Amino acid sequence: MLLPAPRSPAPPTAELVVVPELLALAEPDVAAAVSGGLPNTHRTESWRLDDLASWRDAFVVLQAWEAWQAHGPVLDGRLDVLGPDVRARFERARTVTPAEAEAARSAVASARRTIHELVGDRVVALPSAPRHRAGDRPRAAGTAARSA
Repeated sequence: MLLPAPRSPAPPTAELVVVPELLALAEPDVAAAVSGGLPNTHRTESWRLDDLASWRDAFVVLQAWEAWQAHGPVLDGRLDVLGPDVRARFERARTVTPAEAEAARSAVASARRTIHELVGDRVVALPSAPRHRAGDRPRAAGTAARSA
């Protein structure tokens, strides 16, 4: 997780912010579903996302390191019991060096500070995933799912 636990819940009148650059990372129909559910009172801001890829890379390295530290002693020599995708991630995780983990930890901390400075006590509207699940159609926020 990039952000620490909130100190207190956001007040019900927290400012709602939309960042078009973040919405553009989602498939158009997903971005449209998010945009379609927003109240007219939201604020639109432009953020530079130049560091997003490096933040993600650092997060992946740190997460791998932490996963291997927590589960490696049990899994070492037994990775064959895992499915192919999980096994591949743990095989990569066991190669992360302490220096790589520390560099990643520093980058994640920097990302956390930057995100906190950008967001503050506000609420940012963005999709929870860049695409909808196969067979599902995205719905505007606030609309209930129908059962067949």
